[in-house]
Amino acid sequence: MAPRNDPTHLKLVKGITRKDRLPVDEPQVDPGIPPMPGLSGPHAVDAWGMFSKILNDMGVLTPADGAALQRLAECYAQVQALTWTLADAGSPTYLSGVEYGSDGVALPGTGIWKPRPECALLSDADRRLKTYITEFGLTPSARARVRVERGGKKKAAKPEDRFFG
Repeated sequence: MAPRNDPTHLKLVKGITRKDRLPVDEPQVDPGIPPMPGLSGPHAVDAWGMFSKILNDMGVLTPADGAALQRLAECYAQVQALTWTLADAGSPTYLSGVEYGSDGVALPGTGIWKPRPECALLSDADRRLKTYITEFGLTPSARARVRVERGGKKKAAKPEDRFFG
Protein backbone atom coordinates (compact mmCIF):
# COMPACT_ATOMS: atom_id res chain seq x y z
CA MET A 1 0.00 0.00 0.00
CA ALA A 2 1.37 3.39 -0.99
CA PRO A 3 2.03 5.89 1.79
CA ARG A 4 -0.52 8.66 2.25
CA ASN A 5 0.34 12.13 1.00
CA ASP A 6 1.18 14.76 3.58
CA PRO A 7 -1.30 17.63 3.70
CA THR A 8 -0.07 20.56 1.60
CA HIS A 9 0.20 22.84 4.63
CA LEU A 10 2.56 20.32 6.29
CA LYS A 11 4.70 20.24 3.16
CA LEU A 12 4.94 24.03 3.36
CA VAL A 13 5.93 23.93 7.04
CA LYS A 14 8.53 21.22 6.39
CA GLY A 15 9.89 23.14 3.41
CA ILE A 16 9.53 20.20 1.04
CA THR A 17 7.05 21.76 -1.35
CA ARG A 18 7.86 21.79 -5.04
CA LYS A 19 5.28 23.28 -7.37
CA ASP A 20 5.73 20.45 -9.88
CA ARG A 21 4.88 17.88 -7.17
CA LEU A 22 1.75 19.50 -5.80
CA PRO A 23 -1.47 17.67 -6.67
CA VAL A 24 -3.34 18.82 -9.75
CA ASP A 25 -6.94 19.90 -9.09
CA GLU A 26 -9.56 17.29 -9.80
CA PRO A 27 -12.38 18.13 -12.21
CA GLN A 28 -15.21 20.04 -10.58
CA VAL A 29 -18.54 18.26 -10.25
CA ASP A 30 -21.71 20.07 -9.27
CA PRO A 31 -22.03 19.67 -5.49
CA GLY A 32 -25.20 18.62 -3.75
CA ILE A 33 -26.67 16.28 -1.19
CA PRO A 34 -28.05 13.03 -2.60
CA PRO A 35 -31.54 11.92 -1.52
CA MET A 36 -31.42 9.88 1.68
CA PRO A 37 -32.06 6.17 1.03
CA GLY A 38 -33.68 3.78 3.47
CA LEU A 39 -31.25 3.32 6.33
CA SER A 40 -31.11 0.59 8.99
CA GLY A 41 -32.06 2.71 11.97
CA PRO A 42 -32.08 6.09 13.69
CA HIS A 43 -28.32 6.11 14.35
CA ALA A 44 -27.61 5.62 10.65
CA VAL A 45 -30.08 8.42 9.84
CA ASP A 46 -28.28 10.70 12.32
CA ALA A 47 -24.93 9.74 10.78
CA TRP A 48 -26.27 10.48 7.28
CA GLY A 49 -27.33 13.95 8.45
CA MET A 50 -24.01 14.63 10.17
CA PHE A 51 -21.79 13.43 7.31
CA SER A 52 -23.90 14.96 4.53
CA LYS A 53 -23.68 18.37 6.22
CA ILE A 54 -19.91 18.12 6.77
CA LEU A 55 -19.23 16.86 3.25
CA ASN A 56 -21.57 19.38 1.65
CA ASP A 57 -19.88 22.21 3.60
CA MET A 58 -16.51 20.90 2.36
CA GLY A 59 -17.86 21.02 -1.19
CA VAL A 60 -17.02 17.39 -1.97
CA LEU A 61 -20.48 15.80 -1.89
CA THR A 62 -22.43 15.23 -5.11
CA PRO A 63 -25.73 13.49 -5.84
CA ALA A 64 -23.69 10.61 -7.31
CA ASP A 65 -22.25 9.84 -3.86
CA GLY A 66 -25.47 8.47 -2.35
CA ALA A 67 -24.46 4.80 -2.17
CA ALA A 68 -21.04 5.52 -0.67
CA LEU A 69 -22.54 7.96 1.82
CA GLN A 70 -25.13 5.34 2.76
CA ARG A 71 -22.36 2.80 3.50
CA LEU A 72 -20.44 5.44 5.49
CA ALA A 73 -23.51 6.18 7.63
CA GLU A 74 -24.27 2.48 8.16
CA CYS A 75 -20.66 1.68 9.12
CA TYR A 76 -20.56 4.61 11.54
CA ALA A 77 -23.80 3.45 13.17
CA GLN A 78 -22.42 -0.11 13.45
CA VAL A 79 -19.23 1.13 15.11
CA GLN A 80 -21.29 3.14 17.59
CA ALA A 81 -23.63 0.23 18.40
CA LEU A 82 -20.79 -2.27 18.85
CA THR A 83 -18.84 0.16 21.02
CA TRP A 84 -21.89 0.65 23.25
CA THR A 85 -22.47 -3.13 23.41
CA LEU A 86 -18.90 -3.74 24.57
CA ALA A 87 -19.15 -0.93 27.08
CA ASP A 88 -22.33 -2.48 28.51
CA ALA A 89 -20.63 -5.89 28.70
CA GLY A 90 -17.94 -4.36 30.89
CA SER A 91 -15.16 -6.48 29.43
CA PRO A 92 -13.95 -7.42 25.96
CA THR A 93 -13.65 -11.06 27.11
CA TYR A 94 -15.87 -13.74 28.62
CA LEU A 95 -15.34 -17.09 30.34
CA SER A 96 -16.32 -20.07 28.21
CA GLY A 97 -16.43 -23.82 28.88
CA VAL A 98 -16.84 -23.59 32.64
CA GLU A 99 -17.65 -26.92 34.27
CA TYR A 100 -19.99 -27.01 37.24
CA GLY A 101 -20.10 -29.46 40.12
CA SER A 102 -23.25 -31.21 41.35
CA ASP A 103 -23.81 -28.32 43.74
CA GLY A 104 -23.98 -25.84 40.81
CA VAL A 105 -20.71 -24.13 41.71
CA ALA A 106 -18.08 -23.59 39.01
CA LEU A 107 -15.14 -25.96 39.31
CA PRO A 108 -11.84 -24.15 39.76
CA GLY A 109 -9.46 -24.27 36.81
CA THR A 110 -12.17 -24.92 34.23
CA GLY A 111 -13.06 -22.61 31.40
CA ILE A 112 -11.09 -20.39 29.11
CA TRP A 113 -11.23 -16.66 28.55
CA LYS A 114 -12.28 -15.74 25.02
CA PRO A 115 -12.72 -12.43 23.23
CA ARG A 116 -16.32 -11.39 22.75
CA PRO A 117 -17.56 -11.80 19.15
CA GLU A 118 -18.42 -8.11 19.18
CA CYS A 119 -14.67 -7.33 19.27
CA ALA A 120 -14.11 -8.93 15.86
CA LEU A 121 -17.25 -7.30 14.49
CA LEU A 122 -16.11 -3.90 15.80
CA SER A 123 -12.67 -4.36 14.28
CA ASP A 124 -14.19 -5.16 10.88
CA ALA A 125 -16.71 -2.30 11.03
CA ASP A 126 -13.97 0.11 12.12
CA ARG A 127 -11.76 -0.96 9.19
CA ARG A 128 -14.63 -0.37 6.75
CA LEU A 129 -15.43 2.98 8.38
CA LYS A 130 -11.83 4.10 7.98
CA THR A 131 -11.98 3.22 4.29
CA TYR A 132 -15.10 5.32 3.76
CA ILE A 133 -13.95 8.34 5.77
CA THR A 134 -10.66 8.27 3.87
CA GLU A 135 -12.45 8.09 0.52
CA PHE A 136 -14.50 11.16 1.45
CA GLY A 137 -11.46 13.10 2.64
CA LEU A 138 -12.42 13.11 6.33
CA THR A 139 -8.91 12.54 7.68
CA PRO A 140 -6.05 15.09 7.55
CA SER A 141 -3.93 13.11 5.09
CA ALA A 142 -6.95 12.26 2.93
CA ARG A 143 -7.94 15.94 2.74
CA ALA A 144 -4.54 16.66 1.21
CA ARG A 145 -5.59 14.64 -1.84
CA VAL A 146 -9.02 16.27 -2.20
CA ARG A 147 -9.18 19.33 -4.42
CA VAL A 148 -12.24 21.56 -4.50
CA GLU A 149 -12.60 24.42 -6.94
CA ARG A 150 -14.07 27.45 -5.19
CA GLY A 151 -15.75 30.41 -6.82
CA GLY A 152 -16.68 29.51 -10.35
CA LYS A 153 -14.97 28.05 -13.38
CA LYS A 154 -11.36 27.08 -13.29
CA LYS A 155 -9.02 28.93 -15.63
CA ALA A 156 -7.09 26.84 -18.10
CA ALA A 157 -3.62 26.48 -16.64
CA LYS A 158 -0.52 26.84 -18.72
CA PRO A 159 1.73 23.78 -18.49
CA GLU A 160 4.71 25.93 -17.48
CA ASP A 161 2.78 27.36 -14.49
CA ARG A 162 2.94 23.98 -12.84
CA PHE A 163 6.75 24.13 -12.82
CA PHE A 164 7.59 27.83 -12.74
CA GLY A 165 4.54 29.17 -10.88
